[in-house]
Amino acid sequence: MRHSIYLQLATLLVRADLRREERQWQRNVRRHAFDLPFNSQHLLKDIGLESDGRYPPHEP
Repeated sequence: MRHSIYLQLATLLVRADLRREERQWQRNVRRHAFDLPFNSQHLLKDIGLESDGRYPPHEP
């Protein structure tokens, strides 16, 4: 016995929504995982970053 086309469509849409929410959650987790405290220039210098939070240019 086949399921209704409406039931199949609803299942497809629910799965798509769950995947979208999962991707959005992962994006937010990644964004916050690298959130550095830019309050102290000395801290940034200690970890090897410039005062704007970027890596200094490489010198050969």
